[in-house]
Amino acid sequence: MKFFSKSTNGFYDSSIHGDAFPSDAIEITEEEHQSLLAGQAAGKLIQSDDAGNPMVQDRAPLSEQQIIARDNEKIIEQIKTLEVNAQRAVREALISGVTDRLKQIDDQIADLRKAIKQ
Repeated sequence: MKFFSKSTNGFYDSSIHGDAFPSDAIEITEEEHQSLLAGQAAGKLIQSDDAGNPMVQDRAPLSEQQIIARDNEKIIEQIKTLEVNAQRAVREALISGVTDRLKQIDDQIADLRKAIKQ
């Protein structure tokens, strides 16, 4: 049998957990379980109503600040990757005397830093 707990917002299976699940857990059918998982896979959240019954809900849209923070994090990760490449390019430039690749990476990093929103 499958169960859902509002307090942990989690599923429990008696064949795995035995009786070791929260006291607020309610039994759900296999069909309900599969439907909830399908909703989650489609990007929805599994929540519960006041009675503890699980349901899927649309995610709240991101605020402008959350979108900016998400986008900035992606840019920062790109900068970090380019900085590692720049370190390699410095070593190569020291060995070969050719700095073209280093200049190209520096320009990319500068462009990405300009794209970060405050």
